Amino acid sequence: MGFSSDGMLCFGFQVGGEDEKPEWLEGFEDFDDFICSDVPANAGWKERKVVRDACPADLFVFCSYDYPMYILGVRGAEHCASRGYIVEVGPKELTVEPAKIEALKAWCEANKIEWQEPKWLLCSMYG
Repeated sequence: MGFSSDGMLCFGFQVGGEDEKPEWLEGFEDFDDFICSDVPANAGWKERKVVRDACPADLFVFCSYDYPMYILGVRGAEHCASRGYIVEVGPKELTVEPAKIEALKAWCEANKIEWQEPKWLLCSMYG
């Protein structure tokens, strides 16, 4: 099995330190567990999916799987290109609706996550 380096363009802001999870993610297995923390333990995947689909945020992982770094951003505002492939991204794909940005901001405030003005961030993932 080989290694690959992928390019990612994400709309959001970096969270956590270098090679460190964000503080608010400590104690959780992953981002899904964090956003579904209010879902009863005996709930099934359908209940978790409803909560996840309603969340305006997504956690994008970059750098490498061994040393992950994180971007918190608007759900769906990500463009990826695998090594050796070209992905066209035009002006329409770089437009993020103000309502989605406001929803992310409100979600951050409700979860006590320090708000930073989101922007397009170009990063890579090696894995």
